[in-house]
Amino acid sequence: MSQPSKGVRAMKWMTLLSQVGITMVANIFVGVFIGKYLDQWLGTSPLFLLLFVFIGVFSGIKSVYLLIIKMDKRDKT
Repeated sequence: MSQPSKGVRAMKWMTLLSQVGITMVANIFVGVFIGKYLDQWLGTSPLFLLLFVFIGVFSGIKSVYLLIIKMDKRDKT
């Protein structure tokens, strides 16, 4: 099997970078949404917002890590 050209490999990695950004923003956005909803419902001002923002950040980091591992495995085959 022939090796993909440099342009094809560059496009794959550019796609990965855009997915990384979208994944991080989406996880943080979901955390903010859930945190604000719970704070309004329970009357606790910044508690759940901060908690779910941190959960969103860590979830985003984990998702990005798994995405990079998956892309790296696919690139090696």
